[in-house]
Amino acid sequence: MRLQAIALTLVTGLSVTGLSVLGPAPPSIAASSTLQQTPVAVAATPTGRGYWVATRSGEVAAYGDAPAVKDLPDLKVRVANIVGAAASPSGRGLWLAGADGGVFALGDAGFHKSLPGLGVRVSNVVGIAATPSGRGYWLAGADGGVFAFGDAGFHKSLPGLGVRVSNVVGITATPSGRGYWLTGSDGGVFAFGDAGFFKSLGGVRLNAPVTGMTRTPTGGGYTMVARDGGIFTFGDARFLGRPTVANVPQAPAAGTRQPARNLTVSGAGVEFIALWEGFRAAPYDDGYGTCTVGYGFALHAGRCTAEEKRQRMDQDLAKSMLRDKAERTYASALRSAHPDLPLRQAEFDALVSLVFNTGPGPVRTGTVGATLRARDYAKVPKDLLLYVNAGGRKVCGLYSRRVSEGNLFTNGSYARLSPRCPF
Repeated sequence: MRLQAIALTLVTGLSVTGLSVLGPAPPSIAASSTLQQTPVAVAATPTGRGYWVATRSGEVAAYGDAPAVKDLPDLKVRVANIVGAAASPSGRGLWLAGADGGVFALGDAGFHKSLPGLGVRVSNVVGIAATPSGRGYWLAGADGGVFAFGDAGFHKSLPGLGVRVSNVVGITATPSGRGYWLTGSDGGVFAFGDAGFFKSLGGVRLNAPVTGMTRTPTGGGYTMVARDGGIFTFGDARFLGRPTVANVPQAPAAGTRQPARNLTVSGAGVEFIALWEGFRAAPYDDGYGTCTVGYGFALHAGRCTAEEKRQRMDQDLAKSMLRDKAERTYASALRSAHPDLPLRQAEFDALVSLVFNTGPGPVRTGTVGATLRARDYAKVPKDLLLYVNAGGRKVCGLYSRRVSEGNLFTNGSYARLSPRCPF
């Protein structure tokens, strides 16, 4: 485990200088297209004056000088696991990659094997990037693992550096093919080989998670696409238009309620959870038989070794991992338990904090869950105070957290309160 190495590869800078977060493009530079599903990948043409946006079913929309291609629905291919796209060197074709590592070649893109063809069974592939020659490509996993095919070289990966994440969503190769970028769902960027850094979305509150990234022809910038069709450009990347997405509702007015299934944990919600979880850079024994680091992340069962305790985790990486864990595990559990429950963002964040701390029981089968099903919002803060026990006794720190979550639920304040402990 080389936790110190992550500071060199993970970039989640809070500065957004040079970041373009734009609305619809002027009609003179972009076509209009409606996708039937949410975007999962974006692939730029070699000129940088166009790109394709792809969906999970292999549906493809073209912008700028990207030519229309017969996509998977056109070819009567029925899949629901497309996760990545990469353009051919000529710009007349592209590859689509599935979560199982399967590869589909469209237009003049060539086929250079795939994971299922090699007998490798995975389900966590998230992206594909082509070599400059077009005679090879890389596949990336959600854990930052990288698979090389054809003439693609290997330039390290996150598991090889001892970095444990699960929110990588795409891979993009440098112009030389001697490096690549991995991007996370929070818009954070991991750089390998000769890949440069041109800022990221790390620390920026997003309306929807990032689902893919592509670079410019020079390698001096990159473009990201989000689940709601949002396009973000960095460095020398140009904004050329964005799709409208048929099944993504318009963002509601601030402070209004909407169904929980449409909500994601906010940046402020992540910071609120971080305040309560606390950050520890060095691995430590959590008192319950687990070696732990960062914001309570389990490294393995058993006590930490002396060598592990000398390592240090970068806090930016830990915050990215916390954001991913809160969204994928705990916010997902809340959405699953109450998909149609109307909630404000602050109410949703308060409940995610509860689930992060206690597990999903209280909102599924517990008292809070029953109150939510009755839509008795005023009673929720009182119900939260039922969950203050640890190890068979009431804990003042948990009482303070429940009071703060109740205040967030009712008043929308993300402050950490320190009420007098009644125990």
